[in-house]
Amino acid sequence: MRRELVVAVVAVGLLVVAGGAWLLMPGEARVQEVEAPIHAEARPSSGRTVTHHAEVPAQPEPPTVAETPPAEEPTGPEATLRSLQALSMDREVAAQDEQRAFQKLMIEGTGLLKQLTTELSDPAGAGDPDALWTLARAEVAFGDLLAQSEMPEGLNEEQTSSYTAQIEKMVHKRYEAAEALLDKMEAVAPDRSADAERLRGEIQAR
Repeated sequence: MRRELVVAVVAVGLLVVAGGAWLLMPGEARVQEVEAPIHAEARPSSGRTVTHHAEVPAQPEPPTVAETPPAEEPTGPEATLRSLQALSMDREVAAQDEQRAFQKLMIEGTGLLKQLTTELSDPAGAGDPDALWTLARAEVAFGDLLAQSEMPEGLNEEQTSSYTAQIEKMVHKRYEAAEALLDKMEAVAPDRSADAERLRGEIQAR
């Protein structure tokens, strides 16, 4: 029993001495001593050291947002038609002379209508349904423009009646021209009847 106790005391003493010696080692030496068994386990039979690197998960790419292409501006006859539809009486001129403002509007509208007819290369002769459709809408736009003209001030009853009748006659003429073009469009393209009927309905509602 005494012999076993002596052996235990000696063993504990050796462990304390070894532990104290390890603690007294410089910091780098302690780290190297601890890492040595780890590298020894990772070393292959060839003697080369294998270093394990932690894999960094790939970052997902941000979703791409589809860019909306800018809307193309109309060109040719469609652009001319839009210019005609956007016409309105010059308020500054009308404030001084409504009759002159109306004449200015007539000149601009007639000029755009002629330009459109030229761009469409005589649609009545060519029989192009798209050209006939565009020109019919232009006639309606011009008629609407005339219908919005304001009565000049200072007119007596007779002059007012005459002026109103003149405007109504010009508007009616434009709408009639539009309907004639729609008839021609239907003749060359029966499948466009729905478009023609829709525009006729809009004319009748005016």
